[in-house]
Amino acid sequence: MSNEPLNTEPTAESADKVQVARNKYAAYEKQRKKGLSTKIKWSIGLVILAVLVVGGWYLVQHLLKTNSPEGQIMTGYSMRGTIGANITGWGTAAPKEKAELGGKMIGTVEEVYVRAGDSVAVGTPLFRVDAEEAREKLSAAMKEQTQLLERIRSLRSEIENLTLAAPFSGHLIQGNSMKVGDYLSPGTSIGRLVDDSVMKLALYFTYGYLDEIQTGMSATISVPATMTNIGGTVTSVERIRKVNSDGTVCFRVNFEMTNPGTLTEGLEATAYLLNNSGEKLLPYDIGTLKFRQETTLTVMSSGECTQANIIEYSDYTKGDVLLKLSNPSLHQTLDEEQKNLISLQERIAEYSSQVQENVLTSPINGMITSMVIQPGNKLAGNGTPVVVIADLSQMIVTTSIDEIDISKVSLGMPVSIMFDQIDGTIFMEGTITDLSYEASSSGGKGSAAYFPATITISNPGNLKPGMGVSYTINAVTKEDVLMVPSSAIINTEFGPAVFVRAETSNMYPTVLEVPAESLPEGFIAIPVSIGLSDAMNTEIIEGLGENVEVYMQQSSGPNYGGGVIMK
Repeated sequence: MSNEPLNTEPTAESADKVQVARNKYAAYEKQRKKGLSTKIKWSIGLVILAVLVVGGWYLVQHLLKTNSPEGQIMTGYSMRGTIGANITGWGTAAPKEKAELGGKMIGTVEEVYVRAGDSVAVGTPLFRVDAEEAREKLSAAMKEQTQLLERIRSLRSEIENLTLAAPFSGHLIQGNSMKVGDYLSPGTSIGRLVDDSVMKLALYFTYGYLDEIQTGMSATISVPATMTNIGGTVTSVERIRKVNSDGTVCFRVNFEMTNPGTLTEGLEATAYLLNNSGEKLLPYDIGTLKFRQETTLTVMSSGECTQANIIEYSDYTKGDVLLKLSNPSLHQTLDEEQKNLISLQERIAEYSSQVQENVLTSPINGMITSMVIQPGNKLAGNGTPVVVIADLSQMIVTTSIDEIDISKVSLGMPVSIMFDQIDGTIFMEGTITDLSYEASSSGGKGSAAYFPATITISNPGNLKPGMGVSYTINAVTKEDVLMVPSSAIINTEFGPAVFVRAETSNMYPTVLEVPAESLPEGFIAIPVSIGLSDAMNTEIIEGLGENVEVYMQQSSGPNYGGGVIMK
């Protein structure tokens, strides 16, 4: 063996032979490839792709079938524990106490003492206005009140006058016929009511008898037309001066006499009196009889006649109703004017308060949540608040409880409150402080009914007005109850049921007959009575014992009613 190093570099001759060989192979490959057409190449590619797709589909189906719960049995156990029913919802927070101020103030704002975000207490000055405009408003309102009170007095009088009654006992003469349904206007004459039980007579005597005639003296009244003498009495002596055509000066004496029923007005009459000496004192001339009292009855208000009791020459007792009218518009107008008076008196009180105290102060403890004025602004008293103060220490959420859940809710129940902030989720506690037991519907016939409720929250300061919150009411909680996973409850035509192992059938008095295709292999269906349920568990009232294995319908959710067995 030679010790010479092995020369591995190809010689020129060998390199040429290698190149020739490579070229020959390349030519052969080129010649072989050139023999396959483009169409054949596309066909081969499509066949390979189809094989890959079909094989992949079978592989996926095999894997899915292997890992799917189908074909597997999931079971749980009945066990004792705690179960609760929660009611959740969403609402907007608002302050429990809020004061909207300055809406009725008038005048120019002179100074503002606070700004939005400031904390204030009861009595804290907020702003001051010039009271001159309030004084002018007060003066105008007082004049308007006087006019309004007069209108109300007039309306009440008109309403009272819709009923016409006899003002005194008397006899109706010159009566006019009225009937129900007639529309009567003010001033329409009803007739004359006269008191003819007593007649009056005025006679004139010469002044020579002045000291001899006194009130209360008896007199004899003579009525020539009836040829009767009737006893009378002097009711008054009037020291007037009547000068007659012959120059005689007389005074007047008034007499009254009881009417025997034959006397009427207009009859001529005279009288005489006896002095202490028994001498007759005679009048200067004769007079005429008059009724002691009379009035012309007229309609005082307009309206439709609803009752008429007017009979000419009839006697009436004081208070007897002669006529009744109806006029609803008078009552309506009176109601409107009385409302106007109340509103006006409120304005007067407001103006008076502003005149006496032109600095508005806070009525509550809280924070200034809105301040929309500055010095120089003019307040018109149009009702729009210019300052809003809210007590943020307690907030409320107004919500509605569904008719399905109302039986689970009562006043005083605790409520968990949750809302999000930049720093994370904030949790608070609240209480149901108001609950209506009268439902309000959200829609038409057949729509669900809801019951308004108010949740009060003690607010450390994180919760602001208008922020949205979610709440959870722990409505019902039961402890030490027998329960199963909710997915174990089967609804059958016989009612609620569960599937239990077939080998335990002798433990149950009733086994339900269900279609074979609905019955899991190795299980039987038994009826149960159920109670409270939530998203995870259902209470068993009757039909099942503790630690019984039950079939569970397949579900991706958690089951907390007992252990889960997969076979």
